[in-house]
Amino acid sequence: MGTCYERWFAREEEWIKKQRKQQMQRTGLYCLIVPFALSLLSLVGGLSNGEPDFWKGVPASFLIGIILGLITWIGIGLSNPVKRYGKNIKKLLEGLSQTERENMAKQMLGEETDIEVRELSWKSWSEGVNVARITKDYLTFSCDKGAFQIVQLWKTERIELDVREDTYRARGGGMTVRVSDESYPMSFYYRGNQTQQSDDVYIFGKRSWRDEVLRAIQELSGEQYENN
Repeated sequence: MGTCYERWFAREEEWIKKQRKQQMQRTGLYCLIVPFALSLLSLVGGLSNGEPDFWKGVPASFLIGIILGLITWIGIGLSNPVKRYGKNIKKLLEGLSQTERENMAKQMLGEETDIEVRELSWKSWSEGVNVARITKDYLTFSCDKGAFQIVQLWKTERIELDVREDTYRARGGGMTVRVSDESYPMSFYYRGNQTQQSDDVYIFGKRSWRDEVLRAIQELSGEQYENN
């Protein structure tokens, strides 16, 4: 059966492999749709301009679609989130003792009968699929792009919330516009931390995602935490 940590790690590997498989399936569907979509647009454009010749521009559009699809497929295929995910887990858990690793894994597997495990997930085109798993003592963040993060709630003294606004320039239609985008950090400070630097921080793309995770942390841990 192995240790709790080994079973938990195997479960995490299965999760990222499943996400990877679904990602490749979505990419494959995209590769099939794009050539036909571009061909249809070319045909409609030709007909609207009084050029009913089906072959005029359609083969080129179909070929461009195939090329775009292949580039996307190759780009996704060359990335290796499964391997990266496993490395990130092992690297982050090096800081925990064997006892702490076993305790964390046992809680996350739901083998502590008096400890609830709550799982929240969200996804977006830019951030991929993200999952937060929360118990009274631990919080983990998993991303199908290979990222992993762990927070030790049992020694967290306070949680700070913030809003960051990033502004950048975007070009389009011969114009340059300033685009603002907000993100929502959640910073964790462990007991004894007297500095301005947080021990852990996770940045959410939406306020609602962050608020939902914070609410689960408070409910499971029974702590409200100080929020400056």
